[in-house]
Amino acid sequence: MLARRRPILIVILAVLVLAGVLVVVSRPGTTSTCGTISAPGGGRWHCTFDDEFDGSTLDPAHWQVVKTTQYGFHSGAECYVDDGQHVGVGRGVLTLTVTHSAEPVGCGGISTQYASGMVTSSGHFAQLYGRFEIRAKLPAEAGLQPALWMYPQAQTYGRWPTSGEIDIAELFGSSPGSVAAHLHYRGRDGLPTSQGGSCSVSDPAGEFHTYGVDWTPTSIAFEVDGRQCADFTNWQPNQPLSQPAPFDHPFYILLELALGNTSPNLPSAATALPASMEVDYVRAWGSSTAQ
Repeated sequence: MLARRRPILIVILAVLVLAGVLVVVSRPGTTSTCGTISAPGGGRWHCTFDDEFDGSTLDPAHWQVVKTTQYGFHSGAECYVDDGQHVGVGRGVLTLTVTHSAEPVGCGGISTQYASGMVTSSGHFAQLYGRFEIRAKLPAEAGLQPALWMYPQAQTYGRWPTSGEIDIAELFGSSPGSVAAHLHYRGRDGLPTSQGGSCSVSDPAGEFHTYGVDWTPTSIAFEVDGRQCADFTNWQPNQPLSQPAPFDHPFYILLELALGNTSPNLPSAATALPASMEVDYVRAWGSSTAQ
């Protein structure tokens, strides 16, 4: 995600803290179907989070809907809203939809005719290290920018990008044959740094693909359908920080259907709307089921 969007997330976190939301590293006692898996370097990781979206409504114990009118957050020209047209659960999937209307969308101080959906596990689930896996269909229409990403629950080292960000998969509709996987942090020169890789994917909108990241103190490796496509082992944060910082504190999950906000991926009259992102499941594994 682009740098100009990050400071708003601090506002989201502040609102949650003021509301008395308990931040947990994992959810003890969760009934899950994802079991245990092998961890990189040996040992086992246990299921810590599992949402298969089998019901008819979004599980409030896992997620909350991001609303631009509440937090001011938006990516491009869209307004994030909380209604059944833009955020829905049914047929075993979470569906996030972006629409265009002839009349302006009521979005506080933002003037736009686009509305979309975004959900976050902030305040409900955040975890340090482990495997995070999301099976989804990502719309590949030019002008769209679906994103599956992670952000620190606390600004331990300071405002973005100093405390880090992990982008599991971000698809730019102008380049539909690949997804981007990135780490964002402040580098040794004190400037925002992005370490990234491109992961090929076929028919991302027509077929479900599994996007994953294995995160340890020494490696952050990204996969598409079980095929590793990027592995970062040598990030160098701005001093006095040193690896594994800033990727050494709990991150939460965000699922977002955004509009592109930079050329050549800006929405236009040719962008076919409405368009939807479907998420089949979100799972996570860690060193224990409760921390």
